[in-house]
Amino acid sequence: MRRAEKIKEGMKRAAGAVAIAALLAVAAGGCSPHKKEAERVIAPDAAAIKATAERVILEMRPATVEATGTVTSGARSVLSAKVSGHVKRTLAEVGDRVAKGSLLVELDSREIEAAAEQARQGVEAAEQGALEADEGVAAARAGVDAAKAADELAAATFARYEKLLADKSVSRQEYEQMEAKRKMAAAELARARNGLAGAEAGKRRAAAMVEQARQALRQAEVMRGHAAVKAPFAGIVTEKQAETGQLAGPGAPLYAIEDDADYRLEAAVEESMFSRVSVGDEAQIELDAMAGKTFSGRVIEISPTVDPATRKFIVKIKLPGESMARSGMYGRARFSLGEEETLTAPAGAMVKRGQMEGAFVAGADGRAYFRVAKVGRRHADGRVEILSGLSDGDAVITSGTDRLRDGMKVEIEQR
Repeated sequence: MRRAEKIKEGMKRAAGAVAIAALLAVAAGGCSPHKKEAERVIAPDAAAIKATAERVILEMRPATVEATGTVTSGARSVLSAKVSGHVKRTLAEVGDRVAKGSLLVELDSREIEAAAEQARQGVEAAEQGALEADEGVAAARAGVDAAKAADELAAATFARYEKLLADKSVSRQEYEQMEAKRKMAAAELARARNGLAGAEAGKRRAAAMVEQARQALRQAEVMRGHAAVKAPFAGIVTEKQAETGQLAGPGAPLYAIEDDADYRLEAAVEESMFSRVSVGDEAQIELDAMAGKTFSGRVIEISPTVDPATRKFIVKIKLPGESMARSGMYGRARFSLGEEETLTAPAGAMVKRGQMEGAFVAGADGRAYFRVAKVGRRHADGRVEILSGLSDGDAVITSGTDRLRDGMKVEIEQR
């Protein structure tokens, strides 16, 4: 399959490179056409070293892709002062766990309390004015009712006098006197109505003053609340800048807390994986701070865009509570992509020779030959992925490699 073909192609390239190196070595040594082809330098014969060996095998392995990232909290808040005041006391230290609504900082609020008391007095005065305005409206309405009754009586009497005057039952003087009384009653009614309108306007003004005073009181209460800085959610204190006695101004940071029950790894994943990772997928997480431990996480968010500079996109993976993660930790996420053919060798067979890494292969002539190999992923079962340098079926030596030199005789112990 594709991976097997790539491995075989790599082996062909490696073989070609070895052949070219051999020809160059011959040319550099000035060999004449009559000399034999340069041969591998064989270690002097000695007693065969007993060793064990295992096969390099081409097998089906889970295909994974790895991405690195940083741990962050799902909720983080920097708490700052919203009013000016000296810090009266602090109630938490870095590393403390706090509950939602816990008091963290108390500011000196004497000036705020004085303003709140003044606002309360203003409300009381405004409410008293509104009560008096209500009483004025009630009195004005009573006056209007009385004036209206008097006006109606005067109008009825005047109408009767008009008939009496026509019958010459009253004198012109009596008639004119009644006419004047009617006009006076109408004028009195108009004045009463104007008085009522004024009283109602005064009531509206008083109500507006009450609302204004109450608004001032609400603002004073809010300001008083700002003097007590509380935790917006349950979490852990990560930073503390507040100190008793210092002057805190609006916007000055006092504490930072984060939700220690909601950590996630924000991993930068290659863009080639964009269509292969979905919300809900499982990922295996390793944190450098928790060396040797692997945790299972789940993808909760995927960035809809790719960073044009890095050609990567961000995947957020929720971490389990037992991970003991903290913000800023470095970690790796591995995503499963099914299975693929992988060439593997025992990790114990891999040795370092200077800057090179490789393995001793047991030859058919009973000698061990060192081959440079390129290693890929290391698996939990003690085997490593071989990208080039070794072939399927090679017997690689897994013990005594510290005593081996290229070409030494070996006796492979049967296990």
